[in-house]
Amino acid sequence: MLKFFLALVVGLVIGRLGQNLLYSVDVLESILVDILLVIVGCIIVLNEYILNFKNHSKIALKSIFSAIVGSLIVAYPSSIILNIPLKVCLSISCGFGWYSFTGPFLSKAIGLEAGAMGLLTNLMRELITMLTSPIVGKKLGPTSIISGGGATACDTTLPFIIKYGGEEYIIPAIISGLVLTVAATLLVPLFAQV
Repeated sequence: MLKFFLALVVGLVIGRLGQNLLYSVDVLESILVDILLVIVGCIIVLNEYILNFKNHSKIALKSIFSAIVGSLIVAYPSSIILNIPLKVCLSISCGFGWYSFTGPFLSKAIGLEAGAMGLLTNLMRELITMLTSPIVGKKLGPTSIISGGGATACDTTLPFIIKYGGEEYIIPAIISGLVLTVAATLLVPLFAQV
């Protein structure tokens, strides 16, 4: 196990050094994401409870369903209250926290105003999930943190899910985040065209 881990780390370091771009913010971000994934992988391999896949699918499905239905439900009253076309609100809410996709896509598909709203709304969703995760995890349970994080549950909000939900929620969070990421790439363009 240790040999595999060392080989992986050495491979990542050599691959990153070979790019001659170590001073770039993008590369630093990639290195940090790689380190996070290695740590999460080690936690999964070393923890027998996490490898129990029985309950993971139920938790992941509940999180995915809650995130999609909740986002769609919020879009309608938001459209009325803010006097924004429903298709824009639906497109924004179906970003599921993935602001770096939703904002630029909506800027091109609908206009700069929709893109700015998509970027800021989904960024706020991610930040609110991070800030409220201690309270939400305690009062409503870890599944609520996963649902709140949406597409970000498999990357940026994952450390908060682990800390305030528990290590046993890593797999459902990753599954939920990946499914919602794919769903965002389908639903945002779909609602933008309506």
